Amino acid sequence: MLAGKAFMVVLTAAAMIFTAATVHAEEFKLPDAQEVSTFSPDAMQFYMAGVNALDRIDHLNGYINLSKAAQLEPDALRLNLITAAVALKMGRKKPAAEAQPYYDTAIVSYGNVLRHAEMSDSFIRDVQNRLRIAMEEQGQLVQRDNKREALGSAFVMALNKEIATVEETPAPAEGAPGAAAPTPALTPMIGVNPYATPVIQPGMGQPGMIPGMGQPGMIPGMDQPGMPGPGQGAPLI
Repeated sequence: MLAGKAFMVVLTAAAMIFTAATVHAEEFKLPDAQEVSTFSPDAMQFYMAGVNALDRIDHLNGYINLSKAAQLEPDALRLNLITAAVALKMGRKKPAAEAQPYYDTAIVSYGNVLRHAEMSDSFIRDVQNRLRIAMEEQGQLVQRDNKREALGSAFVMALNKEIATVEETPAPAEGAPGAAAPTPALTPMIGVNPYATPVIQPGMGQPGMIPGMGQPGMIPGMDQPGMPGPGQGAPLI
């Protein structure tokens, strides 16, 4: 039962995402060949420059050129629709004083689109909704900027308060609960260089000999290593 409900929730969310992506793609859909064939040479030049700018993610020059093309071709449905979408995108990023011309372009372009009588009812409702949103946003640009400034100031104040709290927090005293145990002092270690020349101490015949021995590995009083006393004998076991 729960698995079925979870599946329906996922399916509904996927449908909403697909619908939003479809609407967004429809908004930025380029004019077809039939519409482009009606453009004047000047409008075609501005249109191509605008599309190339959008391909480079240069929204400013894309807007400038597309808006000029739309002014020359007010009856071009797709051209005016994409011009309105780019203009609205630019206006939402600009402060109120700079955003007005972008919203003006979006509103005029949406109006040009709505003059087409051959559109479907759903398409008309979508464009009307976009036009309504653009007009509402344009009328509230100052309030929008005030809200953005207030949110930014609140974020900076909260961040500064958090930084000040961290800096003023005293470190726990040594031995107190939560205090880190002192790090024991490490005994300096003398590195041994295996390639250094051995130092022969007084009383030692060769390096590695026990004082008083003639050769390394000999027991005192023996002539040869492992031999008991002078001469030959059995090795020590």
